Amino acid sequence: MSFKGSHFCLSQLSCYLQMPCARTPDGLISANASFSYPAELRERVRSYYQNYYRRFGIRNVDVHVAKRLIEEQEESRRLALHEEILNRRFSGCRTLVVGMGTGGLAVCLSALGNESHGIEPNNTALQIAGQKMEFVGGPKSRLLRGVAEYLPYRDEVFDVVFCYTVLEHVRDVRQSLEEMVRVIKPGGVVIISTPEYRFPLEHHYKVPLPLKPFPRWFSAAVLLLAGKPTRPLFEEITYVTSKQIQHILMNMPKVRFLRSFAPYPAEWRDLRCNRSRRDRLFSAVFRLWSKHFEIYRNQEYYILKSFPYGK
Repeated sequence: MSFKGSHFCLSQLSCYLQMPCARTPDGLISANASFSYPAELRERVRSYYQNYYRRFGIRNVDVHVAKRLIEEQEESRRLALHEEILNRRFSGCRTLVVGMGTGGLAVCLSALGNESHGIEPNNTALQIAGQKMEFVGGPKSRLLRGVAEYLPYRDEVFDVVFCYTVLEHVRDVRQSLEEMVRVIKPGGVVIISTPEYRFPLEHHYKVPLPLKPFPRWFSAAVLLLAGKPTRPLFEEITYVTSKQIQHILMNMPKVRFLRSFAPYPAEWRDLRCNRSRRDRLFSAVFRLWSKHFEIYRNQEYYILKSFPYGK
């Protein structure tokens, strides 16, 4: 993992690590971030995500909203996995969450004893995140309205920067990456997770969809045939690819990066696991796709500044 850019599969994680996960027996990191928020705050979260998913024409909205109501539990699990991969603890650090949404990750980091900061362009989400932060005893003044391209911080002030499912919404991917690297200290790390838009599955609409290299109007036509709204596709989504991100990072000085990827679910390949006609068709297309392309659905990067193994 000392190369400029490296890859590994999460199912092979044990091959790269010699330390146990810093987790409690229930599978979560030591500060189990499961908070019993007041009913009024939970209702604000519910309303926010109901409106969010309906913009993309999601039918089973309540299923996805229910997951958002306990997002702190999922965030704590992800933090534990990052701790394993990086062989470091996220405690006593100065952290930044870029595009924090309703603040689940920022709250978890604060509960772990970090100086947790966050930025979010959506005012409603920012207010909800502030209420959550106050509930756990953290100062909401560290949560600011802003965008990834223009981070309102000095150079080299954070130990860790998190950016989950945000790069596909920014106007300038390169500038956003440069800004995140700018604000981390030497030895710090930027953790990025974003969909791969060469993979034929749209993360926000949650449907199989031809994306790159097809023109956007073609994807919009498929959405219309499926009865989905097309406005978010044109106004809110940027087609980000691993090839694009890696090209930017390879030409960025004083950083090294590592990309992790998750193996494909077995049911995607096995036609017998899928009962509906649409699922069988997706499995058939996917099997043909995976024979010719090694493109994974996720992009998760660990970008390290002044990596200790040299330049």
